[in-house]
Amino acid sequence: MIKFLRDSLKRRRLRLVVKGLPQVLRQCYGRQEFYTAGQVATAAKLLKLRRGLMPSAFATACATPEFLAAQPDLNEEDYMNLRTDIAELFWLDEEKLNCRTLTSEFRNPIGPAIGVDPVSGLDVGGNGGGGNW
Repeated sequence: MIKFLRDSLKRRRLRLVVKGLPQVLRQCYGRQEFYTAGQVATAAKLLKLRRGLMPSAFATACATPEFLAAQPDLNEEDYMNLRTDIAELFWLDEEKLNCRTLTSEFRNPIGPAIGVDPVSGLDVGGNGGGGNW
């Protein structure tokens, strides 16, 4: 019972990383399996991700070299552990844990409907604000 509750809380905390971040990356930079650390950081800023979620965001959306460059205090084992945890929490095949799969798996994103210029952060979609919530 305690594990179930703990996992539910982790899933809720990581939902924006797993479901929202890949959608924003796809909208801003096109559909790819993995993105650069800079692209992930920009998308995370648009989503207003908390700093504590950044290692999970980089592990979800970056390949190993980009993750290590973005998180120099972590190593490849940390990268693999984060990815394993995320895959288990969201019932995903770890080998298919990439942004291309996540955007297909979770077609109904959470967070803003982004029509945002990734450089300026300004709404360019004509929806009159910071997006739809």
